[in-house]
Amino acid sequence: MRLDIAHRSRPCRGETANGDAVWLGEWIHRPVFAVFDASGHGAQAAEAARAACGVLDRWDGTPDLPALAARLHQELRGSRGSAGLVALLDHPEGGPATLRGFGVGNVELRALDRTISALLTPGILGVRLRRRIHVFEIPLQVGDRLMAFSDGIRGRFFDREYHQGLSPAALCDSLLRDHGRPHDDATVLVADVLDDA
Repeated sequence: MRLDIAHRSRPCRGETANGDAVWLGEWIHRPVFAVFDASGHGAQAAEAARAACGVLDRWDGTPDLPALAARLHQELRGSRGSAGLVALLDHPEGGPATLRGFGVGNVELRALDRTISALLTPGILGVRLRRRIHVFEIPLQVGDRLMAFSDGIRGRFFDREYHQGLSPAALCDSLLRDHGRPHDDATVLVADVLDDA
């Protein structure tokens, strides 16, 4: 099982610096994606989002998600802070594929055609964070379409006809155009779950 991922991001109207960011990588043969939404907008928010991505760049790939959340919180102290969602595809040999991750603050993860349980932790990385981070585990199946987005995207877009026939990239473009809030940074990531074949 693999993920076909596309993403789009743009700053709010009147800004050139983007306080949202997407990070893509692989940890020990597990694909990983993250969406960050730093507090506010402009240069300081962009700096916080870059710092969050830098933490993931330096992470050793250990899938200890509460420890990663704690590291993000520690390294973002003194910045504006950021909401964030980090998720990895865990596919043990012979076992079911699962999306494992955590989210803090005003980022969302949803699926088309079914309800998933991706309970997020209140707070702001670098500013305030509960000691107990909720880690979600979502069983995946081929054909699932996942969407992660910042609060610069209005979340009422789950009409199947809207998504029909669109590639992940084309859907990202449509969501940003049709559902982006002009006075906020906006980011959307679409991941289709595909068979390895």
